[in-house]
Amino acid sequence: MTEEAQQPSFDGPALDGIERRILDATIELATAGGYDAVKQRDVALKAKVALATVYTRFASKDVLLAAALELDNRRWMIELRKRPLRGRTPLARVTKLFEHMTELWLERPQLARASLRAATSGDHQAMLRQMVAQQRINLIIVDALRGPRHARELRREPALRVATVLTMVWFSNLTAWAAGIVDPAMAVDIVHQSANMLLHGVMNEPPEPKRG
Repeated sequence: MTEEAQQPSFDGPALDGIERRILDATIELATAGGYDAVKQRDVALKAKVALATVYTRFASKDVLLAAALELDNRRWMIELRKRPLRGRTPLARVTKLFEHMTELWLERPQLARASLRAATSGDHQAMLRQMVAQQRINLIIVDALRGPRHARELRREPALRVATVLTMVWFSNLTAWAAGIVDPAMAVDIVHQSANMLLHGVMNEPPEPKRG
């Protein structure tokens, strides 16, 4: 089996029609009004299902929002994977990738804030769903770090370690953005600086100067 074939699947489990309606309704409500606008009763009405069905499929509001985030992530992850890798170095490619991801994530700021609030609520099931989303993001980051398939610049194992740390740094800064502490450009720059230091260790190259 080749190294590429051993990678975890990018696609998530298929949703049935009821789950998809529930999550689409959740995304619509959160996009319009944020976390407080998502109430299970309103989700049930919009999805045209019984309230008990919502509770059966998703144990809490935070689990519901975490699942909606996971579904929405699949949308922009597919879009990202269609874009060609830009940049001659792992650092340049991964920085550009995080610029794209941040732009796509924040297209719907109310939904982004609601999802981040749910992911940091302490609900165990919601946190597990966030971890699944992070694992999928890691796959995209690994591709950006390693470069074109015909000229891999990093082995998969160290690239995955770097990707895991960068994803955690990014989520931390998105949470800070939701709290009004950093702006999107600052969040990306912090990820850039983190990638620079990590890649210096992995590739044994001198780090780039801090961006102007």
